[in-house]
Amino acid sequence: MASNVGSGGTGQGSPFFPSPAPAPAAPPASPTGTTPSTTTGSTGTAKPPTSLKARVAAVPGLDPAHLKAAGQPELQQVLESLLGALKNLSDADLQLGEKHGDGSLRITSHLAVWLIGKVTDAYGSKLVRLSKVTDRESLRSISGLANLLTNAIANKQGVTTA
Repeated sequence: MASNVGSGGTGQGSPFFPSPAPAPAAPPASPTGTTPSTTTGSTGTAKPPTSLKARVAAVPGLDPAHLKAAGQPELQQVLESLLGALKNLSDADLQLGEKHGDGSLRITSHLAVWLIGKVTDAYGSKLVRLSKVTDRESLRSISGLANLLTNAIANKQGVTTA
């Protein structure tokens, strides 16, 4: 079998991989010497952070004190904000997503696991053992997941739930 690797030919690129797109030009510097990504927009508000870690860190209510005191609606809002941070969407854009039968946002079980992990990290101790979740449907909506986590936090604190 013959190979043309390293032959220096100028023929078309590999049929398996598209040829790389040219790198975009760097944004022009403003008169102050900063790039547009680090400045404020025309409304004067800062643009959202671009890295996932920074977006997750900016989610309000993702701290142990808030999570311990939060009810189901507050925890649902935290989960929606986390999902928005993950997908880099505003709350308004996020609400345009597919709805579950319970009226909240539909999520995949993979997203539910990620959200549980972020809440668990913020809370500081293990909250949910996935193998013990009897209602798998609770892992398919933001509302169901908020209810599951609210009950798990209440159980950790020794509070009985209805």
